Amino acid sequence: MSNVRIFVMVIGFALSFFFLFYFFQSGSPLDLFWTSIGLLLFICGFYIEDHQITERSLIFWFSGVNVFQWTILVYIYFFNRVYMTIDFYLMLIAVSLFTISLFGRFFHIPLFSFNNDKKIETVRSGVTWNRKQTVLVLLGIIVCFAFLIIFFLFKSFLSLYFSPIGIMIIIYGYYLEINKIKMSFKYLLLMLSVIMIQVILAFFLRSIHIILYDEMWNLLLIPGLILTYLFLQIRRSDMKYIGIYREKSEDDYAPVNNDIHIHNYSYTKLNLSVVQRTPEAFIGENVQITGQITSKEEIKKENRTITNIVLGVQGLSEKLYLIVSYPNIFPFKEGDNVTVYGEYYFPVENQSLKEIAGKKLPGIKAAYVNKA
Repeated sequence: MSNVRIFVMVIGFALSFFFLFYFFQSGSPLDLFWTSIGLLLFICGFYIEDHQITERSLIFWFSGVNVFQWTILVYIYFFNRVYMTIDFYLMLIAVSLFTISLFGRFFHIPLFSFNNDKKIETVRSGVTWNRKQTVLVLLGIIVCFAFLIIFFLFKSFLSLYFSPIGIMIIIYGYYLEINKIKMSFKYLLLMLSVIMIQVILAFFLRSIHIILYDEMWNLLLIPGLILTYLFLQIRRSDMKYIGIYREKSEDDYAPVNNDIHIHNYSYTKLNLSVVQRTPEAFIGENVQITGQITSKEEIKKENRTITNIVLGVQGLSEKLYLIVSYPNIFPFKEGDNVTVYGEYYFPVENQSLKEIAGKKLPGIKAAYVNKA
């Protein structure tokens, strides 16, 4: 065990023990909050330099401490308001930010990963985040917690009704691909569950006379519109009935050939000289590149097929390889020259060719592909 781990664990234990002892003397729940800070440091001490502990197990322990912190805040607000000083509001902000970070880590948002190794691992496993996803999930978390904080501060049950909208934004952002939602039975079930919660909240507000009868029906327009949009998403997807996917035809796998010129304005030609010098420069940008298919591999995943393609491109001095992730069965064969339109990311690894095995390569999450 390293000195750093021992130091952090000792500090965390000492902090927890001191404020827990002080709590028994003063009876102030604010001291329990500082006890929870010590517990977090103690847990972090276990995590430092110990790669056998998974991120999910760490999130589990952190979430337990976070629930304990929220319990303290709820107790102060509803049962012991004498402690609602400036310290209480600072605690509220700190605990809210901590909860938001836990959400971000659980959903593997790059900004919240515990370390860079785990960021790279999510890219290798095919779980990549674009800017739209990151912004939507963060926006959803902020919206959800903003309405919940308003509810706790002002006891506004109407704000409690609007908080599920933030959860819907989180779900939408999590399942969002580059240009459309990644429809699945899990996505459908999650969205329907949140819509049902919002409908129940509307009837609850009417039952306790917070809103009038006509106002209840006005509020129900929100989940009604979201349900209509969800139905349109299903119609545009491969899902025919709940949990059942329609059989695809060849046209479903064909790239967009006829109207690809409409989208050209949003995809910038990839600058290979910059890629060779600084491969991180174009992360998150929409790019286009023409190259030859060197190899391709189809992967079955949750009732769908993802194809990974090694695209060979002639660079300035040597052949440059890019890894293209295509969200369907790829209609072209090895040796074909194709133009790929999609979102650039880095790094990614591919073991299909000896010359690229173990190397960190640039990748493109393809939105459109046509034959060059």
